[in-house]
Amino acid sequence: MKTLRFRTQFGDFDRRGAALVFALILSVAVASMSMALLAMNLGNGRVRVQAQGLQRSFYVAEAGLSDALAQLNSELLDLPADGDTFWVGTEDAPIALGSSEYWVAVKELGPRAYSLAATGNDGRDQTRLELVLSEVPDSLFQYAAFGAEGVVLDSNAFIDSYDSAYGSYDSQVEGGNDYALEGGNVGSNGDILLKANTEVHGDVTPGPGHVVDDSAPNVFISGSTDDAEEEFEMPTIDVPPIPSSGVIAGNADVTLGPGLIHYDSVVMQGGTTLTIRGPATFVVDQFKMKSNSNLIFDGSGGPIVVYGTGDFLLESNSNVTTLSESALDVTLMLSGDNIDGTPPDQLKLSANSEFIGAIYAPNSRFSLGSNFNIFGSIICGDLDLSSFGEIHFDEALRYDGFGASGTLYTALWRRLPKQ
Repeated sequence: MKTLRFRTQFGDFDRRGAALVFALILSVAVASMSMALLAMNLGNGRVRVQAQGLQRSFYVAEAGLSDALAQLNSELLDLPADGDTFWVGTEDAPIALGSSEYWVAVKELGPRAYSLAATGNDGRDQTRLELVLSEVPDSLFQYAAFGAEGVVLDSNAFIDSYDSAYGSYDSQVEGGNDYALEGGNVGSNGDILLKANTEVHGDVTPGPGHVVDDSAPNVFISGSTDDAEEEFEMPTIDVPPIPSSGVIAGNADVTLGPGLIHYDSVVMQGGTTLTIRGPATFVVDQFKMKSNSNLIFDGSGGPIVVYGTGDFLLESNSNVTTLSESALDVTLMLSGDNIDGTPPDQLKLSANSEFIGAIYAPNSRFSLGSNFNIFGSIICGDLDLSSFGEIHFDEALRYDGFGASGTLYTALWRRLPKQ
């Protein structure tokens, strides 16, 4: 009996011990879960705080971009050039926005592209953003050659492009090629005819519903020949009102400019030289460079714009020199009419020239000889580029030529790594 009673008491003790162990394990488990839940809550809190800080730093960086862009648009901040960097705030003197701060570096990426790099800080959180702006190509001169009524490229004519913002034409002919760049676009509101052995490094775009005839042998076009969706607008020329100084007979050398100039008539005799110095706006009603005369455009001091309102004659064996490598420096705006004029005006570009500049003559028909090569652009009423004639379009005209607005558009937005 004692043995049985001993066993019964031990069994009760064993059950009580097991319950105690189970309770202890349960308590430890609950405590562990509580600690884990507390740690998770603390971690989530830190994550939320960090996320809020990063979000605020992002928003303040965006605010910095908006601030810099607004200052550029309102011309309170100039666009940088020549490697300069302009600042809206700095790292040492940031602009405060609530408890956050920002600064923006504005610098030139190239001739027509700019970087706005904004840094936004909120405590120890930082976000860096970049906005890349580019110029809109919206000037009058969008083509190497354009004839509203039609374009004919005679045999062995050659058209390509270069960009004077990056140097001379010759410096951009590379890799054994016989051309520089392939932006030498040709256009018309009518048909375009290419004769044998012509070479166009660019698009050839006829008017809506019109065609490109490139059936002659050995014609090369690097781009598209699709017709345009709409006609290219040929705006009228607004001639500035400048009082006339009379006439120039041109029996001796003459220098005009800089400044505002107007003459009723300028006729330069053979053996004489007319020099036009920029910056200059030159209005002339009747203009003639006779055989063996010389015309020099000196745009070293600033651009030259010539408004020819009537006859404009560069006769055979006259010589035209432009002292520049950029077509932006010389623009001829010729409003004379030899297509429908009554009587027709006389317009001729027959000089010996490597003309560097842009020509706009909406009412004129031109036949350009191989002795008058253009490094720039010609837009006219009707165009015939003679055999072996050359036009090298200066792509800088598309962005900064006559009528360009200088408008910028957003080309890229991206995050930058932390500094």
